Amino acid sequence: MQRKSARFPAALLCAMLACSVCAAQPAVPYDSTAAEARSAAHDDVFNHWVAGDLAERVKADPRYRRIPLDTGAAVQQFTGWLHALYRQRMTPQEFRTTVLKMYPGHEYEVDFIILALPPAARR
Repeated sequence: MQRKSARFPAALLCAMLACSVCAAQPAVPYDSTAAEARSAAHDDVFNHWVAGDLAERVKADPRYRRIPLDTGAAVQQFTGWLHALYRQRMTPQEFRTTVLKMYPGHEYEVDFIILALPPAARR
């Protein structure tokens, strides 16, 4: 299990960042975001979606701009938000508001991610 956990942040970083280069409090508090990130590391279905379908869509879209997740803490926080969205513990609007508060100017990317959710993960 430790190996899978170590691979996940790299997969997320690849899908959300590297591939994209080729007011209110957050809806999910930091502690539960950290728990979501830990849970995401063991969620094979989520990881498959991030590293597979989402990464491919990001690569194929020239308009998608890299979200600046430049630290391990930023990756963990974003992973928590993304996992909460995927598992319907955060609404798309909560995800949008939370991410844009931290990363203004990435409306297109946030909406892109929300629209890329598989049908089973949509509200």
